[in-house]
Amino acid sequence: FVLCDPDTIYYASGLCGDLGMEFGRPMILAIPRSGECTVITPLLEELLVKAMVSIEDIRSWMDGTGSEWRKHLNDLFKSCNRPTIGIEQYKTPLVVFQWLQNELSAGGGKLTDITDFLSDLKMIKSEADINIMRQAGQVAVAMAEAAAETIAEGVPEYEVALAVMAGGTRKAASFFREDGPDLM
Repeated sequence: FVLCDPDTIYYASGLCGDLGMEFGRPMILAIPRSGECTVITPLLEELLVKAMVSIEDIRSWMDGTGSEWRKHLNDLFKSCNRPTIGIEQYKTPLVVFQWLQNELSAGGGKLTDITDFLSDLKMIKSEADINIMRQAGQVAVAMAEAAAETIAEGVPEYEVALAVMAGGTRKAASFFREDGPDLM
């Protein structure tokens, strides 16, 4: 699999916080059929990646130098004979999609859309996932209650917005302990 969608990368590895393709800088999680995963990341995010995931194979690239992220994917594909690469077709940035398509067709490989498979997989939630969803719901309720308490004729909209943000922030902060977040 060659994954570029931030939500899918987070689901598969716990990695979040990259700038992403809106800045023209793909972060890629490559998951082989067997063996260890590889993260291909812009150089500026390398330390973040190392701090966030237990994946050992982290390959960084620098904007505007060489073939950037392409070299690392090429290196991964070298050991594959006519590979079939699974991607999320509509969540893979066009520049990555087109490059993969060109490289694989030249080498006899092909792309396959794994969006449905990953969607089904993401439906499986751990106890920690469920707890986070419950906490997010509690934050949303606190925000709605803050709005209901503040909204009234003559109250400026920005006051309601400030109350909503404060209510949500206070509730979210209540989930943190001195030794870190209570997310489990």
